[in-house]
Amino acid sequence: MVRSTIITNGPLTENYYVPGGNSLSIEAMALIKKYNLEFRPYRESELLQGTEDVIDESRSNDTVGTEQDVARLLLRSALVNAPLTEIARLEDGKYVYEVKYDYKLFPLDINTYEFQIRLPFDGTQMVAGSEVKLTVLTPQSSNIDGNETKGIGENGEEIQELIQDLTATGRSVTTFHYQLDPLFKVRYMHNSPVLTNLLAN
Repeated sequence: MVRSTIITNGPLTENYYVPGGNSLSIEAMALIKKYNLEFRPYRESELLQGTEDVIDESRSNDTVGTEQDVARLLLRSALVNAPLTEIARLEDGKYVYEVKYDYKLFPLDINTYEFQIRLPFDGTQMVAGSEVKLTVLTPQSSNIDGNETKGIGENGEEIQELIQDLTATGRSVTTFHYQLDPLFKVRYMHNSPVLTNLLAN
């Protein structure tokens, strides 16, 4: 189950489509992965962009274009509508939305699962000072793969995760935090004591 709170400077008008629908065959999954499509929340307009000509592409023998569009349509068939609910409007004019949905995980192999989500949601942008936080609670008796668990920032930098084991429940919590703000550091050393330096100048 996924629960997201989104605070924006302006209203969000489109609904999102999220992984929670029909199961897909191994062949369909392979086609979706071939075109680097992700199982994550999408606006339908963004997900289906360019697919309206799939029949024309097939008639003109554009096999690659047809295959790309079919991959998008297959992904759409496994997503369900998850409407945003406006839960507050803050005094500074910001909007607060919540979206909740069950996220269907497809196994990578017999015992391996992977949860992926791209933040912020499609259709929103981070401005200076914006931040995203993600907390994932895994099922009982699961082990986090520390090599494959990672966050990747918009410039390709890795976002450090924090993994904590909850021994009383047999679960693990993985958290990420990313803030779109520059960090400036100035570190220097000098050979003269500060007082001497000040007196000399």
